[in-house]
Amino acid sequence: LSAACATTSPSFARILADRGVIRSTRNVFTYRPPTTSSDLRIDLTEDEIAQERRRLTNGHGATVLLLYAGRWSAEKRIGLLVRCVRQLPDVSLSLIGDAADESIAREIQQWHDPRHGVHVVRGMRRRGRELATSYAAADFLASASDFETFGNTCAEAASVGTPALVQRGPGFID
Repeated sequence: LSAACATTSPSFARILADRGVIRSTRNVFTYRPPTTSSDLRIDLTEDEIAQERRRLTNGHGATVLLLYAGRWSAEKRIGLLVRCVRQLPDVSLSLIGDAADESIAREIQQWHDPRHGVHVVRGMRRRGRELATSYAAADFLASASDFETFGNTCAEAASVGTPALVQRGPGFID
C-alpha cells in the first residue's frame, strides 16, 4: 500500500504492479549499479586469468568455457545448463558458488563430471579481484534462470568484458 516502491529493475516493477503488489509503476525507483566503483576497474594479468581458467576446469581444456557464478538453488535451473553442456563437444561449464540448503549443494556437487565438461567448484568468490578473475577466465557467463529481479552477475561479468548468455526474462532484459 506504499506510495512509492524501490526495486532492482523496471521489468520487476511491472510484475509487481501486474500482481497488485504496488498500485502502479508511476512511483517506482530502480537501482542502477555504479559505473564509477573501484570494484569495476581491476587490472588483471594474463597469468592470473590463465591460472583461474585452469582452476575452473580442473586443468581440462575446452574450446569454450561457460561460467555459472552465484547462489545454487532450484529456481536458478542450473541442471538445465548441465544437461545442455553435456551434449556440446568442446564446451565446459564451471559452476562456482554455494547453497544454503546442503541437499542442493550435494546434488550439484554430484554433477561434477570433467569427462563431459562439467566442473563444480564449491565456494563463493570474494568481491573484487577474486570474482573478477573468475569472470575474466570464462568465455561467457551463463544462466538458465528465467526470472531475476536484476541479474547482478551479468553486470559483474560485463565489468571485465565477459558477455552473458541468459534467458530473455525479467531483470535480465533491463
